Amino acid sequence: MARILEKHADRGVTLAALVSCDPKFLSSVQKTGMGQGQGVAWLTDPSRAVHRALGLGRTSWASFFRPKVLARYFWSLLHGFLPRAAAPGEDLLQLGGDFLWNREGKLVWAHRSDDAGDRPNEKTIVGILENENLWTPLSPRHQ
Repeated sequence: MARILEKHADRGVTLAALVSCDPKFLSSVQKTGMGQGQGVAWLTDPSRAVHRALGLGRTSWASFFRPKVLARYFWSLLHGFLPRAAAPGEDLLQLGGDFLWNREGKLVWAHRSDDAGDRPNEKTIVGILENENLWTPLSPRHQ
């Protein structure tokens, strides 16, 4: 992802992760170095107001047993991502999403997850980033 962000830096692309855990917990996690790298800006939303404004719903415990979710979980295990306990205030049933806004603040693309395994692939995101009609490049004085 770092390579993609660097390639599209002239468009003001920033990767942000919106999480529902307590800001103090997130701060302690970041001090350990976890969740760092790849140019990620971590944003906390313990009240889930932003999640609701973006139309992000909640899932059920049963959804974790869907084949797609289990496959994503096992892929993560194979790549060294170990399960962890829920953070204080974290809602494990809160669904996420992937969003891209242009420099003017207009939402140009949204993917709201249907379950914990529902994520867009890199090719989809790159396709949106490469759509010239959605982005305003930086003026020379801002580069």
